[in-house]
This record gives sequence, C-alpha cells and structure tokens, in this order.
Amino acid sequence: AFLFIISLPDDGNESRLKKFFKITLPFTYHNPYLDTVSIPDSEMVFGRANEIKELISSPGDAIIFGGRQLGKSTLLQEAETRFNNPEEGFYAMRGPSLEHYRGKDSRYMKDDFWKKIGDVFSSKGLLKTKESYRFEDILNFLNERDDLRILFSFDEVDNFLKEDDKNGFPICTDLKKINLDTKGRFKIVMAGLLSVQRFSERPNVPLAQLGGIRNIGMLDKRDAMELIQVPSAFAGYSFDDVSV
Repeated sequence: AFLFIISLPDDGNESRLKKFFKITLPFTYHNPYLDTVSIPDSEMVFGRANEIKELISSPGDAIIFGGRQLGKSTLLQEAETRFNNPEEGFYAMRGPSLEHYRGKDSRYMKDDFWKKIGDVFSSKGLLKTKESYRFEDILNFLNERDDLRILFSFDEVDNFLKEDDKNGFPICTDLKKINLDTKGRFKIVMAGLLSVQRFSERPNVPLAQLGGIRNIGMLDKRDAMELIQVPSAFAGYSFDDVSV
C-alpha cells in the first residue's frame, strides 16, 4: 500500500504526502487539540493567510496585538517558518525574552539588548562569536551584506516597551534606524497584548515608522470550521451536521 501511495503523482489539490496521511492516520492515535499553552505545528495552522503575508512583507505589519490565547505567537512562528530560507539569504530570527528589563536603567538595557541580538546572529553563523555586540556591529554587518533579508520577531513585548518608554525609546529608535538604513531588509515584528496598541498610536514613538499594526481577533467562521473538520477527517471522522 505504501509503495502504491508514493507512486501516485502530485495533483493540484493534494500532494502524495497528504494522500498518505489521509489513508494511514485513521489507524494511528494522535490528538492535535491540546489544552496546554504551546505553539501548534504548521499543519494545525488554519486561516490567517493575509496576516502571515503582512508579517513577512516589507513594510507590511510590524506590530500585532490582542488578547491572550488568540494565536499571536502562532502567527509569529508561522511567519518565521515561511520566511526562513538561509540558502537564499532569508533568515528568520526570534529575539530573546525581554521581561528581565523591568526596573533596569537605559544603559544596561541597550548594552544587553544588542549583545543578545548579536548572539542570535552568531548562532546563525552570520557573526563571529564574541563577548558583546553593539548596535553599530549589527548595522555595519547588514550594510556590508545587502544580499541578506532578516525577519526579527519579538514576542510579549509589553513590559519591554514600558521600560523603553521611560528612557525615551532608545532601543526602539535604534530598531527604527536599522530598519530604515537597510531599506527594510531588516524587518522588526513585535507581538503583545492590547496595551501595545497605545505605543504604536503615539506620533513620537519610533514604532509607528516600522510598519502597520494589526489587531488579532478570533478566527473567522470558515477557518474555524476547517480547524475542526480537516484534522478530524484525517483521523477518520466526519460530521453529518456542521452545527455539531
């Protein structure tokens, strides 16, 4: 049966892999619906096509906000997955947690922030490893490597923005400069709760120049139905009445 399935050609509707899963998954066990806080696999991401496109595009959207458990972290992860293609010079990078900046002074925040950004670049093999990095190190590198495209995302930025706001937004100002100097090749994406919205709407905040802002709400009805029906169908279940 396996040899027969892989001998089938891909068509416009289904790949051979999808056919394989449809036939074999009903004979296995898997629960794709988890009640724990985790980011689902790409196979469990339904809808949000326009939101993901805008996160990847430049300038596109730079800030997404909304209530808890509405899929913001999933959107970031999916955008990174679709964008990342190092062989073509496209690198998706996830920024470190910025929660520990609460109560820290401006100098500490700025030095620590760019050190951690440099560490991420180093982990991708783009920068030589060293004890610390400065904003200028990243900017100069990107100006030298104009063949690269970077999607750098930060999740749960609420407290970070509050702290940067207290100091006049020095870090966000650097992020704006690096985005403009590279003509969008270094794109910043941030996600947070509803409080993030107020920072983007203030005219003197550098975030306003990074890109659009989008409120992430509930899935629309069609996408929500697919989220239920498609995985269930792969497991061998169907619904005669969609109202179920």
